[in-house]
Amino acid sequence: MTLFGTSFFRSPFDRQGPGKLVNTFVREEYSYLDNSLEPLLKTLLQNNAVSGNFSSLVSVFLTRALELKASAQCDNNIFTWQTYNALFIIRFILKYFIVTVTEDNVVKQFQAPTIGAQFMPCCSQKVSCKTLCDKDKCPESYYRSEGGGSIIIGLASGLWNALTLGYGSKEEDKEAARMKETVLAQQSLLLLLVLVNHCTSDKAVTVPYKKALFSFVNSQDAGGSVEAIPSFKLDYGKLYDTLCTTMNNDQTTLLLYLLLHRNGNFKTYVLSRSNIEMLMIPILKILYEAPERTSHHIYMSLIVLLILSEDDLFNEAVHDITLKNIPWYTERSLSEISLGGLLILVVIRTIHFNMTRMRDKYLHTNCLAALANMSSHFKNLHPYVCQRFVSLFETLSKRLSKVMDQIQNNPDLKPSDDDFSTDLLQDLSILEEVLRMILEIINSCLSNQLQSNPNLLYSLLYKRQIFDPFRLHPTFQDVVQNLDTVLSYFSSRLESPDKHVSVNEVMESIKEAALHWPTDRLKKFPDLKFRYVEESQPEEFFIPYVWTIVYKCSGIPWSTKNLILFNPNKDL
Repeated sequence: MTLFGTSFFRSPFDRQGPGKLVNTFVREEYSYLDNSLEPLLKTLLQNNAVSGNFSSLVSVFLTRALELKASAQCDNNIFTWQTYNALFIIRFILKYFIVTVTEDNVVKQFQAPTIGAQFMPCCSQKVSCKTLCDKDKCPESYYRSEGGGSIIIGLASGLWNALTLGYGSKEEDKEAARMKETVLAQQSLLLLLVLVNHCTSDKAVTVPYKKALFSFVNSQDAGGSVEAIPSFKLDYGKLYDTLCTTMNNDQTTLLLYLLLHRNGNFKTYVLSRSNIEMLMIPILKILYEAPERTSHHIYMSLIVLLILSEDDLFNEAVHDITLKNIPWYTERSLSEISLGGLLILVVIRTIHFNMTRMRDKYLHTNCLAALANMSSHFKNLHPYVCQRFVSLFETLSKRLSKVMDQIQNNPDLKPSDDDFSTDLLQDLSILEEVLRMILEIINSCLSNQLQSNPNLLYSLLYKRQIFDPFRLHPTFQDVVQNLDTVLSYFSSRLESPDKHVSVNEVMESIKEAALHWPTDRLKKFPDLKFRYVEESQPEEFFIPYVWTIVYKCSGIPWSTKNLILFNPNKDL
């Protein structure tokens, strides 16, 4: 293969003229290439186990890649052409393997593992994470094509910047620089997610890529690790900054989830950051834009929030961080609000959205679990936050009343009846669960932070009649008793013959009465503590999710005829 391969790789895939690397093809050209190469690829697949041609091709690519730096320094393009062409062919072959044969048979197309194979997972994960953090810019030619309707050759072109080692043109105008995207970083992230979410049928087998990602440590940490030898070291600060600035897509949110859930060192680092708002604001923006996001993206963002809310220091810190003028929050102008207050507002909005549109039980469960974890640390809540929280209870209580009326009008209603009847009973159960949790959250806040929340007390007093239907309801009676105790105490302190008391005067009276509140008057309830627990078979969720992201974001025109893992025409 050496003589033919050297000559073949030296010939550029050129449709624009000599000296121009072709990074894009119009869709018709891709289709033509697929159809033209399919017989050859089929023959390669049949014979490769004996011929080893694919492994030889990979070896040629690796050899040429090692020679690139010297080639760039002496202005010799021949190795660049050969490396690029080899990578382009490898990409086409791999794509054919992936969409044609099973995973086990794809693996068989490579050489048997060598003694150094044990280090590959650590190396691949470190390179992927570092590439994501570096965010190297792609060459200008990556984006420019004379034909219209072009598609990016994802993996091959994405790696081009790495292959040329940054020896590209430095003289670019601002507009061209603005148009550049960190494609290599995004492709590396997709590869990382695919490797980490690889699943074997034998649950006892540890996936080395997972182990590598979940055990790497901070390269900037001067102290020695007390744990086992880490898989590799990476600058946590740079990774954190990268996550904060790219938290607008599914893949970055998914990586953050994996790191927080499984890498304890990185989670500790994130929770220790004094600028946690840099991470939280993009996550809250995702939830605020729920109607435009996929359900999976919303779900992962909420799980990230739930994991963070498990930490008491985080729950305290978010109320000490003041934000000014959140441009994407358009429901009301908020000139100043705490990060904790904004978090509560966005979660309340997500609950509203879920109850009216998505109707996903797990979604509102995670929303309420996060609020419950934070409830004992609610502090100095903004008046608008308190109004929205009480209004949420009022809205859902009206809906509960409506559902109960419908059920009472059908006395013979059973779960085995028609779909409409079943939906009513399910709605009743969900609404009771949500309303009970909201009452427990309010109770937790009043039990632990009553003096720090005069605005919440004001909102509860102003709307105290909405709790009347729940005083004798067996599902809510015990927790409503505590609420009644608080409201009765403050109501008695606010009674005045002068009916024209201003809001400011009422607030001052509430603050004064709070100073004398007897803390032992409320019934004790268990602390609200919820932890995220992954499902017993998480691969059923994550593998289709990851491959859907790859299908939509890699830039590779995958064939849909062999897709069985997910529906390519449906947004998750």
